[in-house]
Amino acid sequence: MKNRILWIIIILVTSFLFSSIGRCGGLDDWEFRFFGVDPRDFNGRKLLPCIAGAIVSIGTHETGHLIVSEVLGYDSEMVLENYRPVAIYYWDDEIPSDDERAIIAASGFIFQTFFGGVLTAIPATRHSDFTVGFNSMSTMTGVSYTITGGFNKDTSDVVNIDKYWHNGTGRIVSGTSMITNGIFTYISLDKHKEKD
Repeated sequence: MKNRILWIIIILVTSFLFSSIGRCGGLDDWEFRFFGVDPRDFNGRKLLPCIAGAIVSIGTHETGHLIVSEVLGYDSEMVLENYRPVAIYYWDDEIPSDDERAIIAASGFIFQTFFGGVLTAIPATRHSDFTVGFNSMSTMTGVSYTITGGFNKDTSDVVNIDKYWHNGTGRIVSGTSMITNGIFTYISLDKHKEKD
């Protein structure tokens, strides 16, 4: 319980620190932004591309687990668990090492952050509604894992990273993903778009 309270405090402090990111000039120019996001930035956005981006973000997270487990030589598949996609991996003879299990667990956050960065780096996709949905969902994935530790308390990514690397590392990975994707969300939502 103490750890959860500590993480909530850290998230709120981080939110405050990022509340005015990217705003220049005097204090009058500052606006409150939760992880770089002002809800007013969503005005004028098309809902379907935002939803598509959010769904692809979830798929990217789970696909990251699938790809890394396959690259490491373990069979994997996507299943529906309580109406949400979940990647599972399994083995016949050779049991994965602790490092391999931790890397597979962390790969979802890594893939979301990597592809969010790619979408944000490309000028043609940087401010698209799809990218806004992708980066927003990636940020919320990090927020949810950092606060709760994951949906399944026994086998979540955070639990597995903690179990196979070091206790506390899981929330560092999800928190880093949360902050990085929050910055990407701010950039993709920013009203002050670059001139071509």
